[in-house]
Amino acid sequence: MPEFELTASPLPEELAVIIDALSAFNNADVGPSDRRSLAVLIRNTTAR
Repeated sequence: MPEFELTASPLPEELAVIIDALSAFNNADVGPSDRRSLAVLIRNTTAR
């Protein structure tokens, strides 16, 4: 059975696997693009 892990600090090697796979999929689906980094940040606005 697959195991899921949620982390706020993935290892660089883990990110590379994800980025490489997504890039290969996107290039095959729509062709090469001028890719730029994008981040979705979640902040705790009620921290004390």
